Amino acid sequence: MAAAISWKDEYSVNIQEIDEQHKMLIQMIDDLFVVISRNKEQTLEECEVCKVLERLIDYTRIHFAVEESLMRIFDYPDYEAHKAMHDQFIDEVMMFERRLKSNKNKSSEQLVAIEMLFRLKEWLVNHIVGIDKAYSRHMLNRGAAKSWIRKFW
Repeated sequence: MAAAISWKDEYSVNIQEIDEQHKMLIQMIDDLFVVISRNKEQTLEECEVCKVLERLIDYTRIHFAVEESLMRIFDYPDYEAHKAMHDQFIDEVMMFERRLKSNKNKSSEQLVAIEMLFRLKEWLVNHIVGIDKAYSRHMLNRGAAKSWIRKFW
């Protein structure tokens, strides 16, 4: 089975901590794709899609907190606008989660899951390439380390 999304070098923001987190988000979206693809007969109570989505939401919140902390540390001028994008995205994903959990029709549930998957992929790629690279340039120009001295996690 082909991956829904795979890491590409063009996604790199040249800050290893953030790149590693983006790779994890990409892997989680791909995990979601695998679960959606194979779980067409699953009931809501057993909803593996919901479990994977909850892990993705939790990790996304952690990732956004790291990015936002770095933006504040390096005095990123577009911090407020960037944080607003993060908040809006979390709200959108939570809306998908509510729609998924409230859907009693299996085929409708599958459509919501597929719609959500495409939106996650589209948003992440566009956000990294179009938005995150701007803060990384700013941070690198202000002395942010490109790579770790040692891996912490």
